Amino acid sequence: MKITPLITITAAIAAWFFPWWSVVIAAGIIGLIANPKTSALAYAAGFAGVGLAWSAYALFLNFQNQGLLAGKIATIFHLPNSTTLISITILIGSLLGGFGCMTGALLRKIFEK
Repeated sequence: MKITPLITITAAIAAWFFPWWSVVIAAGIIGLIANPKTSALAYAAGFAGVGLAWSAYALFLNFQNQGLLAGKIATIFHLPNSTTLISITILIGSLLGGFGCMTGALLRKIFEK
């Protein structure tokens, strides 16, 4: 998967400068431009790419404040610990990235025919 690193880099840049939902648009644009063979490959690349970017960013923010904020947010949501909160965050980001990249790939297939 050549597009996974591209999605990871663009998602990390988008998450740094723009709102959280910009990673979906970044994955969609990469899926549109890169032209993966199937929509399943596009979904897998988007899932892995945004998952890597969001996990790095979430862990960076968690270590930056020694996990205090994640622990307090986990308490608000009645989660057992901050690791569960970070895991859910990464899962949501990965799913959104996969759907974004798959949407871009399927949009390209619409205009190809």
